[in-house]
Amino acid sequence: MLLCHRNTQASRSTCASIDPQFCALSDSWRQSLPNTFGSPQFNPQFWSDISANSFLAELSGPLQLHHGSIDTVVPASFSESLYQQLRAAGQSAELYLYPQGDHNIRVGFDEAMQRTLRFFEARLKAN
Repeated sequence: MLLCHRNTQASRSTCASIDPQFCALSDSWRQSLPNTFGSPQFNPQFWSDISANSFLAELSGPLQLHHGSIDTVVPASFSESLYQQLRAAGQSAELYLYPQGDHNIRVGFDEAMQRTLRFFEARLKAN
């Protein structure tokens, strides 16, 4: 299933071309939450309660994040923020940013895959 990352024309058109019904449902769902519960500034507790990031301390294993620095679909700052939140929650995490890497990390893809393989090999052999 494809999730629409942000309400941008590019992500909406990509989403709609793959599954128009899901995209329409996703858009209406995202619009109804602020209408029902208020903005994050008005009702921060609600938004914190539904955010997966509020439960990072409960993760049971290490994470490895890869992000292209010129990703126009999901800003690299999202991964940077997640990494900082993981570390603050006491979690083991690695973050790799790929200069000139887009959403699919076309530039740096081989390096990302090598890092991923080493990550899984080290974690699977350790357990």
